Amino acid sequence: MRHRVAEGAAPWLTASPGSQQRSPSSQSPAWPRSSRTATPTNSSAPTARQAPTARLLPFTVDGLIWAASMVILDASGRKQPAPALAKWSLAVGIVATVGANVAHGASHGAIGGVVSAWPALALVGSFELLMTLTRNSACSGLVQDKDVSTGT
Repeated sequence: MRHRVAEGAAPWLTASPGSQQRSPSSQSPAWPRSSRTATPTNSSAPTARQAPTARLLPFTVDGLIWAASMVILDASGRKQPAPALAKWSLAVGIVATVGANVAHGASHGAIGGVVSAWPALALVGSFELLMTLTRNSACSGLVQDKDVSTGT
């Protein structure tokens, strides 16, 4: 039984079920007909190969913030100035994570951007406060050790 389809309809609708024939005037569909993806080819949605990368990318930014903070903490414990690369890496990591969150929420307006930025700002702020406490306790521990060893 042949189904009736309007002239100019999508090419995959012009053939009868079970038939692989297409009308001569039909064009290819807007997206690839494969089992790997069902999204249009011009879509910005990640494909099956891009999805793991999209999921792991935030870890690289947060890892940069963590590594830079650890280098700064180590320099503070050794009573040395923090390396410039660590300071720049920390700044770039903070800007990248806040910027990505703002860009994600920007489709919901200014309020959406601010609300999306809040978790990143809260994480960075609390992490840096923790680093400040750790640096201060390490410095006071060095002063106490010095007093005990000299007897003063």
